[in-house]
Amino acid sequence: MIREITRPSTARCTLPMYIGFLLGEPKQVSCSHLGEVMGISHDSATRFLQREHYDGKDLFNESAPLLNVEGGRYAERG
Repeated sequence: MIREITRPSTARCTLPMYIGFLLGEPKQVSCSHLGEVMGISHDSATRFLQREHYDGKDLFNESAPLLNVEGGRYAERG
C-alpha cells in the first residue's frame, strides 16, 4: 500500500513516476537525471522528495508484493 501523501502535490513529479524511475535506473539516480528522463524539471523532483521524505524502505514496501523472494528473510514491520 502506498504511503499516504501528506498534502496535494504542486510538483509535476509523482510517486508512481519516482518509483518507476528508481526501478528502471540501475546506475545514475539523481533529481537531475530523473528530470531529464521523465521530461520534468529537476526542481519538481527535488520539491517532491523534500516534501515527502521517501526512503528505500518505502520503495521496498511498494515493490515487495511483486517480488519473488526465496532463501532470504523478509519480515514486514508494522
